Amino acid sequence: MHSGAEARPEPSTREIWLWRLGIYGLTVLLSGLRFHSPLKYQYTLNFFAIAVVAYLAREIAACQRNAPSEWLERAGAWSYSLYLTHPLALMVYALLQVPNLGYFFSWAVRLGSVLVQAYIFYRLVERPAHLLARRIGGGALRPRLAGASALAPEVSSSAPPT
Repeated sequence: MHSGAEARPEPSTREIWLWRLGIYGLTVLLSGLRFHSPLKYQYTLNFFAIAVVAYLAREIAACQRNAPSEWLERAGAWSYSLYLTHPLALMVYALLQVPNLGYFFSWAVRLGSVLVQAYIFYRLVERPAHLLARRIGGGALRPRLAGASALAPEVSSSAPPT
């Protein structure tokens, strides 16, 4: 958009939730097409990308109006650690030979184990690496999102501002 363009009005909470549900529904539909029709990802992902851009524009506008939930921001800070470590964490859990506690409780204990292991990895590896990168890079690596300052709330005063 150029500087003379009018800003789109902020979306309502109802509109945001309709977009979220719509994107989820589109995900289900396009995944179904991928597996049960000749339309594969090379076609459907292009369509999906256009829909996601429209959705994200609204989601960003809504986040500028209402700050995201602090606990979700904190959980998001270590979600990449969860992505990186979950296969290894499941193997570690299997080595523990936890007795079968029934379907739900076994699942809950396994999930809790994976989350704890991912959080430990975040605290011991990922977060220190981010802080080191910010220290080395100075202000060039500062978080740019409004809620991003909550990602490293325990940063000491000697570290560059986040």
